[in-house]
Formats: sequence, C-alpha cells, structure tokens
Amino acid sequence: MPCTRDSAFAATHRVHGTRYGTHYVGDIAKAIRKSYIREVENLSRLAHKMGKAGKFQREIAEEVLSKRNKLKIKYRNISPSNSKKLMEERNLKKYGNKIGPDVDYFLKNGISLDDIIEKASRAGGQDMGL
Repeated sequence: MPCTRDSAFAATHRVHGTRYGTHYVGDIAKAIRKSYIREVENLSRLAHKMGKAGKFQREIAEEVLSKRNKLKIKYRNISPSNSKKLMEERNLKKYGNKIGPDVDYFLKNGISLDDIIEKASRAGGQDMGL
C-alpha cells in the first residue's frame, strides 16, 4: 500500500527506478538520506558566512543547530513512517527530545561551540546504520 509522502518525494526528486509498493522502497529512503546529507553539509557554509559577518559563536551554533533540527523534521516527514519512529525513539532515549539535542544539551556535556557547529554540519545516524 503506497505512502503518499514517499510517492511525493519520488515524484519531486525524480527517483529513477523506484517502484513504491513493489520492491524498491529502499531507493526512496536512500534518495531521502542523500538529500538530507547534502543539505546538512551546506550548513557549514552558513556558519562560515555568519562568522565572516562577525556573529558570535553562540549565535552561530544556535542558528546552525536550529536549521539542522528543521531539516530533520522536513526529511522525517517525507521518510517512511517506521524510519521516522525509530529516529524519534532513539533521540528521545539519547537526548530526552525526539528531534535531537539543543545547544544547551551539548554545552552541559562539555562540547565546545566550535564542535557544536561542526556537529550540526555533519549528518549523524551511524549508530542506526545510516
């Protein structure tokens, strides 16, 4: 039974060779992940521009992490529902928040502002096999 958001993603992102509802659902998930990684990696450019503009590290960290969390929501909303549920459960257990950590979480755990910015610009999920 097709999932509208998966079909919509395939249609708007031209996922070739994908036949949702038959055998190739994994292609949609891979395409979603690839797009997500590309957008997350682009956050380093934003951080660099903000730094050049004289913004404080805290402000940069908050902005980049906020945009990263918005990307998580965007891509989870077009991901297969079982994947979304697993990601949210993992984050709830790990961070106490289904979206993920905020700047204060990282700071309380000894992570520097520079490292927060770097982490926010790199897609995680290795512990989930992503």
